[in-house]
Amino acid sequence: MKTINLFVDIITKCQLRCSYCTSHDHKEWNRVANLDNIKKIATYISFYKYDINIVLFGGEPVLHDDILVIIETFRKIKNVKDIIVLSHGLSKYDYTKLNTKMCFTLHNHINNKQFETFVSNLSTINLNNMVLHLILPKDNIDLFMNRYSLLINKFPDINIEFSMIYNFNTYFDEIYFDKFNIEHILFEQYKQLILKHINIVPKEDIKKCYIKELNININGDITSDCLNIRDNIFKNPLFFRNYSNEFSKCTKARCYDCTGTITTIKEYK
Repeated sequence: MKTINLFVDIITKCQLRCSYCTSHDHKEWNRVANLDNIKKIATYISFYKYDINIVLFGGEPVLHDDILVIIETFRKIKNVKDIIVLSHGLSKYDYTKLNTKMCFTLHNHINNKQFETFVSNLSTINLNNMVLHLILPKDNIDLFMNRYSLLINKFPDINIEFSMIYNFNTYFDEIYFDKFNIEHILFEQYKQLILKHINIVPKEDIKKCYIKELNININGDITSDCLNIRDNIFKNPLFFRNYSNEFSKCTKARCYDCTGTITTIKEYK
């Protein structure tokens, strides 16, 4: 059965102010998703005929006062197979209370004291339920490499993923480096680093899209990287059901060749 990753933005509040953060799309930094809307989303996806991984993000999700209630709300839905919380790992919070999968993102611009907090929080979590997301910087590379070495020595078995922020004139885009787009790496030392953690598969061997993603922002707007479609889930729940089911049929959705240019999925069925 196909699986879609459903990214649910639950808060814009965060201790950091990263220039590339999607929360810059919002005028306020302290908006939170209310529980009524979360329950509506849970109701809508319960009608969905494919499996779903819920990815909670923000902002910083653990700053949401009802983060545990949100997790349990989605956990009760039969077709929700996994719940992942994306965090910067810097909060004074008992992350073990979440009792779910985690992804800590290391932002290279944090100071040394914050990095110590990051490592301390990482030490409390079951690494089998953790992914370490490293954003490759374009400057201060020596600092990044030192922190990377420290993390690898302290957590040798941790799962790692890599990305880099690119500035495309009017917007930022984050490219994740995986099995078929490593040629986008700007720095050779990064390429050698990544090769230690992933198995490279030639692009021609990729037969179909390896992941499907939909986003629901804090306003309830549905967006995706591949399809130029936007609607509000709270105003038009039927649209979400129809659109998400149809989206999952696209064998080219979010593929390397598309890179966000597809405006209709019908030609790719």
